[in-house]
Amino acid sequence: MKCWTIIYFLFLSTLSFGQKEVAKWYFGEGGLDFNCNPPHPIAPSNHFYPLEGCSSISDTLGNLLFYTDGNAVFDKTHLIMPNGFDIGLDTFCTGSSTQGALIVQQPLQDSLYYIFTTDCAENKLMNGFCYSIINMNLNNGNGEVIVKKQQLLNKTCEKLAAVRHSNGTDVWILTHEWGNDKFCAYLLTASGLMMSPVVSNCGRVQLPDDTTDLYPFAPYPECAARGYLKFSPQGNKIVVLSTSDCHPLQSYPEMFSFDNSLGNVNFDFNINTSDSTIYYGASFSPDGNLLYLSSGWYGWHIHQFDLSIYDSSSVIGSKYIVYEDTTFTIAGMPAALQIGPNGKIYNATESQFLNVINNPNNSGASCNFQLSAVSLALDSCWAGWSEHGLPNNDESIYLNSFIGSTCNPVTITNFNYIDSCAGSPISFFDISNFYPFSINHWNWDFGDPISGSQNYSQLKNPQHIYSTTGLYIVKLIVYSDTFSFCKVDSVIKTINIGCHAGISQTASLDNSVNVFPNPATHFLQITSNVPITGVNIFNTQGQLVFSKKDKYNIDKIELDLDSGLYILELYNNSTKTQKKVIINSSP
Repeated sequence: MKCWTIIYFLFLSTLSFGQKEVAKWYFGEGGLDFNCNPPHPIAPSNHFYPLEGCSSISDTLGNLLFYTDGNAVFDKTHLIMPNGFDIGLDTFCTGSSTQGALIVQQPLQDSLYYIFTTDCAENKLMNGFCYSIINMNLNNGNGEVIVKKQQLLNKTCEKLAAVRHSNGTDVWILTHEWGNDKFCAYLLTASGLMMSPVVSNCGRVQLPDDTTDLYPFAPYPECAARGYLKFSPQGNKIVVLSTSDCHPLQSYPEMFSFDNSLGNVNFDFNINTSDSTIYYGASFSPDGNLLYLSSGWYGWHIHQFDLSIYDSSSVIGSKYIVYEDTTFTIAGMPAALQIGPNGKIYNATESQFLNVINNPNNSGASCNFQLSAVSLALDSCWAGWSEHGLPNNDESIYLNSFIGSTCNPVTITNFNYIDSCAGSPISFFDISNFYPFSINHWNWDFGDPISGSQNYSQLKNPQHIYSTTGLYIVKLIVYSDTFSFCKVDSVIKTINIGCHAGISQTASLDNSVNVFPNPATHFLQITSNVPITGVNIFNTQGQLVFSKKDKYNIDKIELDLDSGLYILELYNNSTKTQKKVIINSSP
């Protein structure tokens, strides 16, 4: 082992890279929130559906900042950022570039982020390798694209990866030119992007071995640009996969060493296995000692290779079949592999699930592969969907894993109401939460069929008048269709209408109570012909914000409430009344 590598590992152990910057993944037509344990399904914008390459970034607390498919940039509210369309990947590609997008924060900058893109083979790689810059201080903190689609290289493969410099601060961005053996490593520093790359000529020439057409459409050589380029999290190893669905490409996985101090790439050896033509996805284990390769073309395979004895024959001989399904007799779909923030490796499946390697640092069966382990479904209305790719980020971030906490359900449906008597309006308040989505439809059933059409409402905060006392079963159904998919939930409560307005003591109490001043500032004076033994104050959401009891009498209450409209409930034994008061806390 070279001495610089030893020094690097010693230095690396003292570093603490960010972790929660990758806490939220958006990919395909779904996503995962790793702030939760287990990771919780989340949904992207309905305009986001990359087939392969994508990237998403959060802040250091795990709060989403933005995500991209290489064509458009979506902010944390799931809207396209200003100037955030057509940033590099051709719009024809529909996210079909193996590693078409990569987000990297500019070192030592709290608001500047770079997005790097590689164009798709279907567009003949014509847009090349580009970068755009995001300023998160703009657009009310939601971010804005301030530099867009700046081309650095003409035609590059669908390969794009990043890893930390040996100084622990700067970041290397690595891609591979099309049609030659040239790696280009760009350094991103606190001062910006260094425009002159470190060039390394080694490994195979990125071209198909022949142009024999496997399909009844015209072949194009750029098909052979597909396949992952992956760093080990430690930054000292690289694997490159070159594959095609248009040609009988015979390309063995290539292993390289990387000097993360100077940016040089050096060829080590090929992994010459008989199934090399199908490999598409790759991931090193978090400790860098194992390599996982996957594919979905002509059979679905996940294979593990031991890198502890780092030579060609030893690595080839260590192959362990993690999973295989050879029932695919025609071209299936490739499947990405990616380390997650929790230290597990996830496998895309073009389905409503992800496969998981639970202990990827363990060799053989103890790696604990689990088929269809993670559902992407939010609920019965939103299934979520994994395409071929998973988020592409600075691989060094995954050096230190974190485990999220138990999360509350995304769907919480509930309502409050202000108690009253039969014959007078009762106010109902929706307090449901579909975070991060907004509720935009309500169906109320007040459990009072004799009231006819008045038994139902589609208002968020309706009122209803019950004609008689008794127990009533109230049902609320809430919906969200913000992103062209539905979320539905309901809640049922039994309420007790125990008095009748205008009968017995209620009328005398209503007529005898006076509350002033109104509007009030810091106190309310209460006068009444009968003792007031209790006071409750509710806000317009039906939440109790003040309560006071006195077995003798309450004639004044001190207030410390925000300005707004409130419902004042006053009672004596079983008799009560309500008053509306306005609080102006800034007289």
